[in-house]
Amino acid sequence: MQSISGGATHSKSKIFERLKQTCMIGDNTIELDTLMDRFCFKLVWKHSDALSNCSELFPTSEVLLNMTIPIKHDNNDMNNKILNTRTTIEQSSIQNDKEISESMSLINELSAQYILMFLKQLLNIISFNNSDIHLTRSKLISIILPSHYNLFDALMDFLQNQGYIDKSVVNNQTDDQQWKFLDERFNDVSLITEHTINMFVAKLLKQFPGFRSIVSLVTLSGSNLFPVLTGKQDVKQLLLGSENDAMLKDFYSLISKTNVRLPFMALVQHMNNQISEQRNYNNSKKKWVLRVLEVGAGNGETTIEILKILLDFANSTDTRIEYTFTDISVSLFDNTQQVFAKLIKENNKKLLNINYQMFDLEQNSLHPSSTNNPQQTLNPELFDIIFAANVVHETSNIVLSIAHLRQLLAPGGFILLVETSPLSCLDLVFGLFP
Repeated sequence: MQSISGGATHSKSKIFERLKQTCMIGDNTIELDTLMDRFCFKLVWKHSDALSNCSELFPTSEVLLNMTIPIKHDNNDMNNKILNTRTTIEQSSIQNDKEISESMSLINELSAQYILMFLKQLLNIISFNNSDIHLTRSKLISIILPSHYNLFDALMDFLQNQGYIDKSVVNNQTDDQQWKFLDERFNDVSLITEHTINMFVAKLLKQFPGFRSIVSLVTLSGSNLFPVLTGKQDVKQLLLGSENDAMLKDFYSLISKTNVRLPFMALVQHMNNQISEQRNYNNSKKKWVLRVLEVGAGNGETTIEILKILLDFANSTDTRIEYTFTDISVSLFDNTQQVFAKLIKENNKKLLNINYQMFDLEQNSLHPSSTNNPQQTLNPELFDIIFAANVVHETSNIVLSIAHLRQLLAPGGFILLVETSPLSCLDLVFGLFP
C-alpha cells in the first residue's frame, strides 16, 4: 500500500488495518471480525510440562530378571514373600509344563469326543453303526455358517491327529473331501454318548483341579458346537456372558499371575526407585510418560493384571500412562471398554489413557500400503513396552512378526512375549469366534 503526496511513501499502517471491515460471502455481508471468530483458528498457548520417556529409566534385561519383588498377602508383614523374578518364572513354567503334559492328552481326548458328538448332530443320527461310513465335507457343512468353514476343517484335522479318522481319496469329479473312521478306533466311537462324556469330565476335574477352567471351557464350547456353528447360539453370549466370565478369568490367570505380573512388577519397582532417587537427591522435577502397546489383547483379561500395576505406579509417581490396546478384530472392544471403565474410575487420577486400535501383527504397520485399513498404522519407535501373550506363535512368520514389533519399539524399550505350551484343544474354544 502506498500514497502519493509529494512523492511515493510507504504507508505506516498495516495492510489489515486498511482492509474494509466487512466482506461478502455469497449474497451476505459479514463483519470481518465475526468471520474470523467463526471460521478461523486461534492460537492459544497453554502451559504443559515437558515429558520424558520412561524407557530412560529401564534397567537391562539381566538386571530385571534378577530383581527381587516383595509380594504382600495381607497386612501382616510376616506373611509377605520376597520373590526372585527369574527363579519364580522358571519354577512356574516347569510346574505348568508338567501339569500340562499330564493332563493335555486327556483333555484333547475330551475335545475329540465332543467333535464326534457334533458330527452325529450334523448327520442327524444317534450313533455311527458302520465303520465303512464316509464323512463327506459338502454334506457336513451344508447347515454350517460359511464363517465357520475354516473351524470345521480344523476340527476334522484335530480328529485325524487324535487317530479317529483318516482322509479318503478325494473324488476327482466333485473335488469333495471325505474322511473314513479308522477300524481300530471305531469301537471307541460307537461307545461315546453324552453320558460317557459327562463321566469323563467328572474324572478330569477330580484328577486335575488346577485345570478346571480349561476343562470347563472345553466342556462349554464342545457341548455347544452344533448351535454355534449353525447360527442358533451367539458365541459372545455363550463365552462372554456373566455366568461363564469367571472361567475365562481363571484360564487367563494361569499365565498372567506369574509370567505377566512379575516382569511388570519388577520393572515398575525399578522405575519407582529411579524416580524417587532423582526427586529426593537431585531435586528433579521431571515429568514422565510410559507408552505401552499390547498386541492381540482379546477380551482384556490379561490386560487387567497389567493395568492394576500401572495404575498404582502412575498414581504414586504422577507418571502419565499411554496404553494402546490392540487386537486383530474390534468385536471385543465394547466389552473390554466397559470392564476397564470401572477399574479406571476407581483408581485413576486422569493419568492413564487407553487407546483402542485394530492391529494385525502380520502386517507392517509402518507402511500403510501393506494393510487395507489405515487405522492399523502405528508410528515407529513409539512404545516403551510392547507386550503380547500367546499371539506371536499364531502368525505365519514368527521372525517377520517380531521384526514388525521391533520397529515400533523405542530405543531402550522392552518387548515382553509370553507363550505357553501349545494347547490344541483351545481351538475348540477360541476358534468359535468368527
